[in-house]
Amino acid sequence: MRDVKQRLNPKAFKQSSKSDELSGDIRVISEEIQSYKQRVTSSIIEIGKRLKHVKENDLTRGRWLEWLASLQIEARQAQRFMQAFEQFGNTSASTHLESGKIIEMLTLPPEVDRAEFIAKKHTVPSTGDEKAVAEMTTRELREVVKEQRKAAGLVRDKAPSHPKQDSKRESTTIGSGTDYADEIQEFIEAAKRLHPDIKWAVFNCRVTIRQAILISTLPDHQQKVLGEIIMRAYEKFDVRFYHIFRAISKSYKIETIEQAMRLLEKLASNVFIIGSVVSTARMETSILEMMADDSTTEQTFREQLDEFRSRVEEATSNWRKHYEEEAGRFRNMFGSLTQNPRSDNPYKVLGLPEGSPFEEVTARYRSLMQVVHPDKGGSDYLFQSVKAAYDEIRAANKMAV
Repeated sequence: MRDVKQRLNPKAFKQSSKSDELSGDIRVISEEIQSYKQRVTSSIIEIGKRLKHVKENDLTRGRWLEWLASLQIEARQAQRFMQAFEQFGNTSASTHLESGKIIEMLTLPPEVDRAEFIAKKHTVPSTGDEKAVAEMTTRELREVVKEQRKAAGLVRDKAPSHPKQDSKRESTTIGSGTDYADEIQEFIEAAKRLHPDIKWAVFNCRVTIRQAILISTLPDHQQKVLGEIIMRAYEKFDVRFYHIFRAISKSYKIETIEQAMRLLEKLASNVFIIGSVVSTARMETSILEMMADDSTTEQTFREQLDEFRSRVEEATSNWRKHYEEEAGRFRNMFGSLTQNPRSDNPYKVLGLPEGSPFEEVTARYRSLMQVVHPDKGGSDYLFQSVKAAYDEIRAANKMAV
């Protein structure tokens, strides 16, 4: 192939060969790297533009997540791409920035003008240096964005920590003298700021001391929302506290959070049915990540929940339809059986040709048990018939071996 290309276009081949040679000048290399980083940023914005077009026009016909999966793009990643287009698609100043900085700026308060923010200098909190966005490191930009969010009232000094970190802190402070006393004093001060519903949850051991202190940092109306959520007694509330807290601190409505909790419980209780069609683990992870992600708006979250719920309902409906069809077929099969199951040919009872391989017999037995078992809506008679037939074939198979 190399020889063919060279014969067809020797000049182009010579040029491409030369282009593979890298410069020995570090300045040239640096400029080339910056150029490639800018291309990545432009690509993200262009991808976001197209993703937004597909989603708004429902070109996937309700199969948004499946389409994303075919492109190997996660839902959260797609959301960031679309936000990059929405926030920076019309800002030429962003084209010279690397993609990491674009992602960091997605969480800026909505009222902040992106072009103006990029153009002017900002004070980096950790160093006090005055820098423009292009001059900052990603870490420095993250600090500046956080300060902007604090000024807009979106972030408080006491940032929520992960539940595992909370439990680790509790284990290290309890019994450690002064630290333990400080913890108690902190809780006493926090208790004065707690909404009555939260106090009820504390005294009924529905939330931990650390969680109560964290809740006290919320405004009163958000505490009330959280109190209502706690009193719903949702399953696994304790392990999902952090995500619920983050959603409420983003001012999500109680209806939205309850919708998410109900869907999470449905996924957990119907994992056998739904999991055969869609990935329940992936859905659960995506829901929790969006609840904790500052860049996910409530509108986007509700749209994603609606799509998940639609897929769950479709999966459940398909399973029920299949179950009913199988149940009807097996009822017809067993309708002509006598009251003495052992008097019939066991293969006939299982609906198999006589002498079928034992592996096929076992597979049919397990399939039938999903329908005829009393716990599955069947009858004791049919259950005994199938079991007796299977036991008879199994015994004969053992003797043959």
